[in-house]
Amino acid sequence: MLNRVSIFMVAVGVGLVVAITPACAGAADTEEVTGRYQVVNFAGDSGFSGLGADGRTLTPDGARHPRLSLFGKPERIEIYVNRATPGSRLGMALVSHFQTFRRLSDPLAGGNETVVFTPPPDGWEHSGAKEDHITYPLQLVELWVAPPEGHSGPASAELDRIECVTRIPRDRQLVLWAEWAGPADQDRRTMRVQAWNLTPEPVSGSLHIRQLDWEETPLNQEVILPLTLPGNGERQEMLFDVTIPRRMNFTEVVTGFSPEGGALAPVSAKVCHTRELEDGGSWELRPESPWGMGVYLYRYGTEEHEKVAALARQ
Repeated sequence: MLNRVSIFMVAVGVGLVVAITPACAGAADTEEVTGRYQVVNFAGDSGFSGLGADGRTLTPDGARHPRLSLFGKPERIEIYVNRATPGSRLGMALVSHFQTFRRLSDPLAGGNETVVFTPPPDGWEHSGAKEDHITYPLQLVELWVAPPEGHSGPASAELDRIECVTRIPRDRQLVLWAEWAGPADQDRRTMRVQAWNLTPEPVSGSLHIRQLDWEETPLNQEVILPLTLPGNGERQEMLFDVTIPRRMNFTEVVTGFSPEGGALAPVSAKVCHTRELEDGGSWELRPESPWGMGVYLYRYGTEEHEKVAALARQ
């Protein structure tokens, strides 16, 4: 489901920093429950590069995704296939903290079917760090088709969607994600908000959107919209047109969903936006600089933080 709303809000410039923050009300509920959600629908923009022109067709060359983190602790990853070369196999690559897992499915029948991958490590080819446990979240980074043995022609699979059955804390059954959907167009920017409800039943509530400056001072009147999230993790996507005046160097848009009834915790997400440097910055290499791409203060003792930060400013 995709909705588009024009909201005349105060925002800023053309540089971009994104921060996503899940929020919980009260003390964290560590009890885990099982939920289902839609990871990808190939009928729209799946985020995978390397698919066919239809956005669905997978080949042996594979398709990659830059950052598809899976919620919770996955128990089943289900790929719904419309059609495929008979005898071919689907390949999947997952990454974790310094770990990579790769696996092939059983041979496909060729028609409409569901391919199920259970989570690593059992049955998966492993590379990277030797750890005695999986570090979450797992990220789905690649899919491909392995042709049948002895098959000389092209092999492919047409994908419909990916769903995941996962274990997730009870207070994280609602998920909200926000990001900028593209570059600024003069004084406008499009914000994409996605929401999932991993419980079996629909959840009604209100979507709150507000904007703050660096000191967290509100810049506009809060926008409140009614919203119902369907059950079983059907992804809801909304687009908001945001006005972008150029008088500020930084702002953030905070989006939150507050469910009715109090049984589920509210969630929130933020997009932070910075204006580009007026002079564009400098690409000149400075090999004599000890700072590289930044300063990691945690690598220094507490008493050295101020000194190191002062040197970095120079």
